[in-house]
Amino acid sequence: MAKQGYFSLIPNIRVGYPGSKNTWDQEYVVTKNIFRRVATDFSKIKGLLSFEKYMIPGNDKPYQVSQRIYNTPEYEWVIILTNNIINVQRDWPKSDDEFYLYFRKKYGTQLEGIHHYATRKIEFNGITILREGLIVDQSYTHLRPDGIELAGNQILRPVSNYEYEWEENEKKRQIYLLDPSVIEIFIAEVAKKLQYQFSGDIIDSSTKDTGDDDAMFYRVNVFDTEEGGDPQLE
Repeated sequence: MAKQGYFSLIPNIRVGYPGSKNTWDQEYVVTKNIFRRVATDFSKIKGLLSFEKYMIPGNDKPYQVSQRIYNTPEYEWVIILTNNIINVQRDWPKSDDEFYLYFRKKYGTQLEGIHHYATRKIEFNGITILREGLIVDQSYTHLRPDGIELAGNQILRPVSNYEYEWEENEKKRQIYLLDPSVIEIFIAEVAKKLQYQFSGDIIDSSTKDTGDDDAMFYRVNVFDTEEGGDPQLE
């Protein structure tokens, strides 16, 4: 199978062109239906396909991960789709330069400013009575089973702005990658789900009219076993 980008799979839609008034060609334009969406339903996919955890190295972008794993940058959209990434700038880990610019814009020079306080792990007679990492107020206290009240540095540690943002950025590095051996099956299923079901608005297999009641917002689940027409989002 030829390597395919996501937009090559999206069907067309014929929409009214407001700048024209006379002939059919002038009144309508055929374009990609960018509102056609495919949602990855992990509850149905995980039992059928093989996913592996992957830690994004360094400053790699989706196309670079795609090149490394699938030997082509064209499958970056598969990585984005299977990890439910909506906004790459927001949901993908920032590079060192991007992180620096983001941090300076948000916090200015407050590198070591306190973002919040987090609990330390506290045990009593070998039993954990307070979990580590809970975000609490600076005045938070904790009562041990023997009645002794713990407060301040005994149970809390300050988390700086820099530490918080860095940890949040690092969390985004862990993603799931589809096994290369099944990626063509996955892409074929996505292409199938993106195509239109038969309706009165169909012009050909890959083009349809908007229709009077067509909101142009669609969502289908990959590997959904239920048959039916185009589900619409209200």
